[in-house]
Amino acid sequence: MPIKALEAALAKEGITPDRQWALKVIGSIVKLLKQDPLRYRTYGHYWWPLKKLLAQEGHYFGEDEGPVLGVLYDDTAHLLVAAIMLSNQRLLNGHAADNIFHIQRADGEVLQYVLEDADMEALVLGRRVHV
Repeated sequence: MPIKALEAALAKEGITPDRQWALKVIGSIVKLLKQDPLRYRTYGHYWWPLKKLLAQEGHYFGEDEGPVLGVLYDDTAHLLVAAIMLSNQRLLNGHAADNIFHIQRADGEVLQYVLEDADMEALVLGRRVHV
């Protein structure tokens, strides 16, 4: 099926190319988290809105909800890209398991942010959370 025809068929179902991309990325993130639940830490302060997005798409990683630092991104694509970029940076710099982040505010103040999700930590320890 040609790309245009496929996009038109998906659009009839309400699935745009942006939505297709987001679903593919979400699927990849879910796969990574199932393989290594501790990887949630690499998403830093984006974890909580990302976890909420995963749940909205049918991928439940528990009920724990943490603090969200201000307005992040209302747009799904921007949230996913920002979360992936931070995750990649943490992985490349050898900080995958660290849960302490330093975040600079617009006024220059640096905040220390500690990420801990009890549901994901339980998965790391082998306890079951329906995913």
